[in-house]
Amino acid sequence: MYKEGSPFTPDTPVLPEKFVGREIEKKIIFDCCDKALSNRSIQSIFVLGERAIGKSSLCSFVRTVLEVKNRFLCIGAQLGGIDTIENLIRELLRSLVRETRSKENTYTKVKDFFGERLKSVDLFGIHFKLDINPDELPVSASDFKFALAEIKNKIGFEGLAIFLDDINGLAENATFANWYKSFNDGFALWDNRFPLVFIFAGLPERRFQLLKNQNSLDRVFTPIEVKELDPLSVRTFFAESFESKGAKISNKLLDLMVYHSGGLPVFMHEVGDAVWREDTDSNINEEDVSNGIISALQTVGIKYFGPQILDAIRSKKYRNIIARFSDLGKKNDSSLQFRKSELSDVLDPDEKRSLDNFLSRMKSLNVFKTGGDVPKGEYRFASSLLSGYFYLIAPFSM
Repeated sequence: MYKEGSPFTPDTPVLPEKFVGREIEKKIIFDCCDKALSNRSIQSIFVLGERAIGKSSLCSFVRTVLEVKNRFLCIGAQLGGIDTIENLIRELLRSLVRETRSKENTYTKVKDFFGERLKSVDLFGIHFKLDINPDELPVSASDFKFALAEIKNKIGFEGLAIFLDDINGLAENATFANWYKSFNDGFALWDNRFPLVFIFAGLPERRFQLLKNQNSLDRVFTPIEVKELDPLSVRTFFAESFESKGAKISNKLLDLMVYHSGGLPVFMHEVGDAVWREDTDSNINEEDVSNGIISALQTVGIKYFGPQILDAIRSKKYRNIIARFSDLGKKNDSSLQFRKSELSDVLDPDEKRSLDNFLSRMKSLNVFKTGGDVPKGEYRFASSLLSGYFYLIAPFSM
């Protein structure tokens, strides 16, 4: 059933006013920004974490706070498909235009900066054309710092904060890694330097790829790892979200929703949204929560896992094994890793006969990993999202 006005936002970063937790991560980022302001220095931050763990929401919150304080001009770019320095700079310039249009005073300065190169191409100015010849792009590390300084000075902010998300293509480009190292070093020694913060967001392997291409970047980036949210933050998120819409829910049911979210933002929003849609009278009851949790788990499975994984875990013989993850969780301190012998200990004889086939199938589907840094005899979930999903569907799998 469709119900309007949900306080939850599946598929999009959480609204800054609903952002909870991440106090340590926020402090590190804001300390870096303060350091940039105090020392007129460049600060490079890499926000890393698994898919759907909340990296974009954290960056969105930070950006909102910086914009309210009005000392940094913030520019953000989604870099999916961009793998060259030229295209990165072109996208940053387009983002500068696109993201200042709702801020009349700033946008006027942006238009003055670009002059005749900026042309509206539709009646409402929603689409635009930015005519910049390739020869004009400040591609070299030296030219880029002069270009950023010119933008800052013409538009009139104390510093720049540049947010770069989805850097898959750039991370694999060794030229970019070397270029950014050169740019960082040159800017740090520049007499005319100003407060500049770069915030990259990506998967841990993207950071690893950058460091592999240029290992000196290890000392350039401040790494911030985003993990599951703590239970108190999850509880606060649910309680405040429902309260904002005048919906009532008991502490017991809040705790049930917290447990079935596993600290994962994607589960939090899907569970919250599903429970919201189940409720009809603004008094959330046990049936609303139970039905909502089941609906949310089905939605997460469809959205985030391929049909092969879903087909495999729906088979009767595998469902019985997955159900035993509830028992395994009581014995295992880690939800990401388990020993084959531990799982075997909680299975009945029929389930044990299917165990090798189950493990082999899940490994072939990249649900589990072995080898490398995984100790012999152990299996590791490929992601927290998969781990959380398995443990959360376990009670419903019998």
